[in-house]
Order: sequence, then structure tokens, then C-alpha cells
Amino acid sequence: MLFRSMQKLASVLELENKLPESETNYQHHLERLLRSLPKDHLAVLWAYESLAAVLLRENKYDKAEEAINNCLSGLEQNFPNNWRTFNARSLLAAC
Repeated sequence: MLFRSMQKLASVLELENKLPESETNYQHHLERLLRSLPKDHLAVLWAYESLAAVLLRENKYDKAEEAINNCLSGLEQNFPNNWRTFNARSLLAAC
């Protein structure tokens, strides 16, 4: 439940254009997920993608690219036809 609350808070902050706060919350959310789930778990991959989207909006291209690269191979291998895989590819292109 805490994971979902942290993700929702980060998402709301992003919608409110409070990008530094959103980035921090997505980062904490991702760190907690990585402590309890394998790195190729869908929730972890989506957390990387969400973080990358905020980083791109902040013009932090190197960090965004790193986050996308952390998730893209897992998405392509485990979820090749999922819309998030295609979204992650487009985020990488924006880097």
C-alpha cells in the first residue's frame, strides 16, 4: 500500500508541475521497490519509466537516459507488446 501511495503522490506532484518534488518521490518509490522486488518486475520497470519522464521534463537528459536504459531491456524482454515498452522507446529517443 505504501508503494502505491508514494507513486500516486509523485504522479500528483508531476501533474501540478512540482517536478523536483515529483522526482524525489519517484526516486524514493523506486528505491523501496528495488529493496523488495526483482529489478525486472513490472512495477520496478514502470517506476524507472515514470522517473525518466519527469527527468526529461526537467531537462536532465543524462539521468533520464540512464533510467530508461535501466527499464527498456526488461520491458522488451518480458513485455514486448505492452504500450509502456513503446513509450519507453519514445522517451529514450527524446533523450
